[in-house]
Amino acid sequence: MAEDEAVRDLKRALNDHVSPPTLASSASTPHLVEAMHPDIGRARDIARPGGFRRDHILRLSSPVPDATVALVAAAQTPLPIDRLLDPRLMRSFRGVGRGRTRGYMDGESGSSADGFTNGSSGGSSNMSTALFLLKSTIGGTLILIPGAFKDAGIFAAIVVLMLIGGIEIHCMALLVRSSQAIGGGSYGEIVGRSIGRVGFWAVDVSLVLSQLGFVCAEMLYVAKNLHGALEKCVGGHPPSETMILLAQLILSVPLSWIRQLEYFKWTNVIANFTVMAALLVISAFSAAGLASDGPAQGIKYAGPNWLLFVGTSVFCFECINFVIPLYEEHENKDSFIPLLTATLWGVMFLFILFGGVNYLAYGEDTKPTVTLNLPSDSIVGKAVPFAFALASLLNIPLFLFPASITLESKLVRQQLPIRRRKWRKNWLRSGLVIVCTLVSIVGAEKMEAMIALIGSVCCVPLAFIYPAMSHFVLCAPGPLCKGVDVGIAVLGFALLIGTTWQALLDIV
Repeated sequence: MAEDEAVRDLKRALNDHVSPPTLASSASTPHLVEAMHPDIGRARDIARPGGFRRDHILRLSSPVPDATVALVAAAQTPLPIDRLLDPRLMRSFRGVGRGRTRGYMDGESGSSADGFTNGSSGGSSNMSTALFLLKSTIGGTLILIPGAFKDAGIFAAIVVLMLIGGIEIHCMALLVRSSQAIGGGSYGEIVGRSIGRVGFWAVDVSLVLSQLGFVCAEMLYVAKNLHGALEKCVGGHPPSETMILLAQLILSVPLSWIRQLEYFKWTNVIANFTVMAALLVISAFSAAGLASDGPAQGIKYAGPNWLLFVGTSVFCFECINFVIPLYEEHENKDSFIPLLTATLWGVMFLFILFGGVNYLAYGEDTKPTVTLNLPSDSIVGKAVPFAFALASLLNIPLFLFPASITLESKLVRQQLPIRRRKWRKNWLRSGLVIVCTLVSIVGAEKMEAMIALIGSVCCVPLAFIYPAMSHFVLCAPGPLCKGVDVGIAVLGFALLIGTTWQALLDIV
């Protein structure tokens, strides 16, 4: 009987690795999800018949049966680096908070809310995690950096970017340590444990605002690039940026109704490939121009708009929303913080290099989006803005998705009939797209200030305030670390108020 019981439990553990649950199911508590003993499987499997007895035996025994080696290998399968969707959506893959979209079903398709299934059952390797970090931070926001260097001045911009980026990286490490202190949990649960129920809601509000801010930014990329491309191609009077923003609703609204993330795989591949190709072309042109002609005229070392650049820096470097899911997926937990720190410092220096080279190449003629600095008489100069506008348009429904499912879980009752529930969600998503469009229209003339406003209002609390507060309460640090936590939180509040005020003055 003991042999049958062991075989049965071993088959269950093997089956768990062969057919892993979807990421919509909660997997945010490391000690319940990680392999505890190969014969038992995950820690939560110890509750199965015979689990406690075999746990005791395995703790006392040293030999490892051959059959368990296969389980260990399966548990350590690296996270596939060919996942096609943007890593910033990892929070949505897991659901909102912890398992809070477990019941999120539209009924008409019979599938989970996100419709995305994890392709691996084990932790990710260092290389996979580093590539995910690079993929999620190096993207379309780079086209804003040269113009921001122009407004802030090259020396002031470098100092601000290193200071803000360094603090953000430190806060990501604080958030991971806070997660370790409570044994795992989502971002909202970590902050909720530190400041109460209001912390859980505050994180959800900030995450929704940050995603809507990303949507507004993508819309502005569409309007700026498409207007500039049409101006180069047809001359005369191309459609205004306002008209372009209104026209994109024709595609953005119906695309926002899509409920299965897997349907965005190939559009996201196209968008990512286009953005990376465009960045390579821009870098090649600016580097060649700088090498042949030297620095352009009008280079400033410090400008009057350095405070706005603070908000832009926070926006461009905002990736804390996926740090906890990525940490939970990482195989070697001890290596995660050093890997995170080293990778993101490398990304920061890449931002500085890209912004500095392009600003030195174009000087006072640097555009708010550097795609428009490409030669207007070349095919590349006309094609790249078009391609970038297309990539940004494809990203709009994808970045809207996390905000949509968060709000739907709060505002749409699951008890409604399927058809009525479906259309209420459609109307909610349409309303979000329209609101983002109207906000983008208001900020189109002052894009730099608009991006800074998004960074300060939507991203500063997530990047500065919540991690510092959580670490202060949950980790019981020493006096020096407590002082640093308090200083970061105070700085976050100061930036939230000061940068928001400056951005609003510029927009109005």
